[in-house]
Amino acid sequence: MNLAQHRFFKATDPELSRVVRISAPFPEWLNPFWRDDVIIRAASISGEIEHSKVYVAREILLGPIREGLVTQDTVIKEATSGNTGHGLAKICKALGMRCQLIMPAGTARGKVNAISVMGGGIELVLHSDPSETVVERARREGAQDGCFNPDQYGTWRNPWAHKAYLAPKLFQSAGPISLLSVASGTMGTSMGLKQYVDEHGLSTRVLPVILEEHNEVPGARP
Repeated sequence: MNLAQHRFFKATDPELSRVVRISAPFPEWLNPFWRDDVIIRAASISGEIEHSKVYVAREILLGPIREGLVTQDTVIKEATSGNTGHGLAKICKALGMRCQLIMPAGTARGKVNAISVMGGGIELVLHSDPSETVVERARREGAQDGCFNPDQYGTWRNPWAHKAYLAPKLFQSAGPISLLSVASGTMGTSMGLKQYVDEHGLSTRVLPVILEEHNEVPGARP
C-alpha cells in the first residue's frame, strides 16, 4: 500500500478544514490601547483541528513518506513536549506504524497521559539524562537503521506547514494586521507567518513571545 495515499491523510487535509477562528474585538476593559483606536483580536484554532501541531505532525511525516525515507516498517522517533507528539502518535496509530516519543521528565502529566493511553505501537519514553537533551537523543536514535526522526525542531516543514495552512486562513479571516503576537516554542509558527508576510509584501510585524526565565507556566513546562 502507498502510505502517502492512505485515507487518513486525505481525511485530515488541512485545506479542507477551517483552521483558524478570529474573536470579536476586545472590549475597552481588555484593551489598554483603545484610546489610540487600536483594535485587538485573538486568533485560535477553530476546533475542526485539535491544535496547530496536528497539521505540522502531518507534514513532517507525510513529506518523508513521499520521499521514500519512511515506510510502514519504520520506527518514528521524535522529541516532544506534547502536542506534536500527540499528532504523530495519532497518525502512526492510523497507519499501523510504530512510534516512540521522547519527552522531558518534567512534562505535564496531562500531556503524558494523552499519549500513554494510545496503546499498542505508541511508546512513550520520559527522558531525564542531563548529558543529552531530548532533541539530541531523538536525532541520535532516529539515525539508527529502521528508524526515522522527523525533527520538528530542525525541519523546514514545521514553519512551512504554518505558512501553507495557518497564514492564508488567518489573513483572509482577520484582514489587515499591523502586529501579530505569537507564543513561541519551536518558533515554527513565527517563522512560517513571517515567511508568508514577506512573500506577500505585507507590512505586518510578527512578534514572537517567549516566557521570561523562571516565569514558566506551572504544569505546562518544567
